[in-house]
Amino acid sequence: MIQGESLQLFSWHAFRTIHPPDDYAELSNDHVLKCAGGLPLALEVLGASLFGKDKSVWRSAIEKQRKTPDHNVQAKLMISFDALDDDILKNIFLDIACFFVGRNKEYVSTIKKSI
Repeated sequence: MIQGESLQLFSWHAFRTIHPPDDYAELSNDHVLKCAGGLPLALEVLGASLFGKDKSVWRSAIEKQRKTPDHNVQAKLMISFDALDDDILKNIFLDIACFFVGRNKEYVSTIKKSI
């Protein structure tokens, strides 16, 4: 993914708009995108986990992402999972994730677009 597309994808999930607000632009551009490594799923999950959170939470998440090696995508996504507020949300996430095991990309994409 090119940086502009990555920023738009992340921004959609983090702010519900295609561009970050000015006061979050630097955090989004310089830190979050680098941590996610352009991986669409990582951008979506990280953006959703930061939605509505203040900058101190953002900085904490960015620091955790930096400490995780780039090649360890599962560990990066686990940081966002751990940030979910309660066990009900975590269980819903796991139910959805397990539901799609073994499904092809097109099926998952169709379901996701219909939501």
